[in-house]
Amino acid sequence: MDTVFHTKVRIPNGIDISGSVKNIGSAIEECSKTKTDLKQKISDNQDVWGYLFVHNSKVNTFTDRLEKDNITYFVHKSVTYYRKKHTRGIQTIDKPTISGLIFLKGIPQKLQEYLDIRFTGYHLVNNCSTHFPAVIPDTVMQPFMRVLDASPERVRFLLKPFRYYAGGNIKLRITSGFLAGLEGYVIRIDRDRNLVLDVGGMSVAISGVHCEKFEVVE
Repeated sequence: MDTVFHTKVRIPNGIDISGSVKNIGSAIEECSKTKTDLKQKISDNQDVWGYLFVHNSKVNTFTDRLEKDNITYFVHKSVTYYRKKHTRGIQTIDKPTISGLIFLKGIPQKLQEYLDIRFTGYHLVNNCSTHFPAVIPDTVMQPFMRVLDASPERVRFLLKPFRYYAGGNIKLRITSGFLAGLEGYVIRIDRDRNLVLDVGGMSVAISGVHCEKFEVVE
């Protein structure tokens, strides 16, 4: 996580405030489908995700088991290039972009029951505000996954809670582009315009928010 300095603003100059929300387009492909016997059928407004942190060395063990059990998960990986000693060839290695972070799709209670069976001692992360397992709506996860997939360097996790960024700012919703649907506060961090949003109790900043259109969240 990064420690950053930010400047709070009310309505940033140059932001286009529009009045309608456009379709956010097709969703990123998920890793697998969840078995009906491992989670209950849920309605659209219960289409949610949770997450947990594991040791980075155990991520592959976790994901292998999740795939065998048909659990929908999301782990973003970045490709690292390096030159192997005593050779001229270039080697590649896939590493999680965010060390040890695994997102799971499903109702938190059902996900925790699954973890208790398959991964004893591991628990979903609680939202620090509610003290219950964090819940991330699918409408937030889809654009969040898209930005991680397309430009992971634009994403950083902040140390301060989301409510810290609310003071003096107006909550906005992006209505254009592949970030459409995300809500948060537009704040300057390191001289760049960022959208700071709440992802399951984590404060996440997405940089380079310049050409998007916004509407005020009532």
